[in-house]
Amino acid sequence: MRYHLQIGSKEIFKDLVRMGIVPQKSKTLRLPRVPTEYFPHFLQGYFDGDGSAYFRKHWRKARGKMQWVFWTRFTAGNESFLLDLHRSLRQHVIGGFVQKKRRGYDLVFSHKDSFALFHLMYDNVSDSLFLARKRNLFQKAIDVLSKGR
Repeated sequence: MRYHLQIGSKEIFKDLVRMGIVPQKSKTLRLPRVPTEYFPHFLQGYFDGDGSAYFRKHWRKARGKMQWVFWTRFTAGNESFLLDLHRSLRQHVIGGFVQKKRRGYDLVFSHKDSFALFHLMYDNVSDSLFLARKRNLFQKAIDVLSKGR
């Protein structure tokens, strides 16, 4: 389902723009300045809304065995936002890359960086201020991969 809001009044439109609402924000949005002490909370909130974690076993033909695959992904409508986010995460992660997809972009991290992101986002968060299904998948991946399974 998709919704569309059309404002016919130039005065209302100008008021909305003055308040910070912009047309097609997903294509022009930049990372806001977030104080360092609040950045983990911002990141975790952004992850809950536009992020995903993937953890599954895949057959690795070259190695002749099943192997766990774990990555974290942040999605946005424009590349600039994710490049800004990636730069802001440099003190916490080593890798990561921005990938264009059909509609938008993804910032993707492998399993070692995903561990770092987990700790950044969840170590100092109240037990009720996150999407449990996303955090639980992270925790499962960390538990399994830490045991070397």
